[in-house]
Amino acid sequence: MIKLRNIVEKSDTKAGVIFDLFVQFIIIFSIIVFSVETLPNIPKETSDLLFNLELLIITFFCSEYILRFVVAEKNLSSFFHFGGWLI
Repeated sequence: MIKLRNIVEKSDTKAGVIFDLFVQFIIIFSIIVFSVETLPNIPKETSDLLFNLELLIITFFCSEYILRFVVAEKNLSSFFHFGGWLI
């Protein structure tokens, strides 16, 4: 669990840097997907694909949040404290 915590919460390891870069890539990708989805007159197939990509991105970020909660040192006290929501 400590090794996973170091990957998720710290970026002083190669795995931590890769994880952080992947999260940043997903953030940028989600902005692009959202922007393209707002364009007028996109085909239904493209709209469906973008919607499914958004669902996948939301699933990833929910999973990341749960992972960060699980590996946190004080997960319950952080969860019930307002500042703990600001990860």
